[in-house]
Amino acid sequence: MQAFAQSNFKSESWDIDGIRHIFEPVLSYRYTPELDGDDAIISYIDRPTIANYLAPIDLEERRDTDTLVEEHKVRLELRNRIQTKSDDAFARNLARFSLSMDYLIDDHNTGDSISDLYSDFELTPAPWMAFSLFSRYDTEGGDLEEINTLAKKYFAPTNLHRISILPEENEQ
Repeated sequence: MQAFAQSNFKSESWDIDGIRHIFEPVLSYRYTPELDGDDAIISYIDRPTIANYLAPIDLEERRDTDTLVEEHKVRLELRNRIQTKSDDAFARNLARFSLSMDYLIDDHNTGDSISDLYSDFELTPAPWMAFSLFSRYDTEGGDLEEINTLAKKYFAPTNLHRISILPEENEQ
């Protein structure tokens, strides 16, 4: 399901020929059965890895299929895109913003039924320039867990600037 609105805004200096805003809410559900193999006979090959983003919800995108546990997962994503026409008749993203989080229907008494809230923002005001921001917010603890930024200037690889800010460890 998508909703969109359009405008005839133009800017020659930023190469903008009309603007379209697309809003796309996405609700996904995945049931994964627990493996019924004998761990003593076959050892695990691929294990879960630490990742900044939510783990893929589709099995074909996961490498850690050896260690799957039973889970019922619902993912809510709110995607926003602001686009313009490009010279080759395709749409070019001027901005992209998404919010996403998972809800585990059965958390197996871990108390972690809601994942962190992930936000991903990218601004591309011109075809040769991009800025992005990624953050991860702990919904239960109320802490900003991670924030990453990136500034890119295309066709000049020496002008790539990346800044990452990680929170300090809380002393217990």
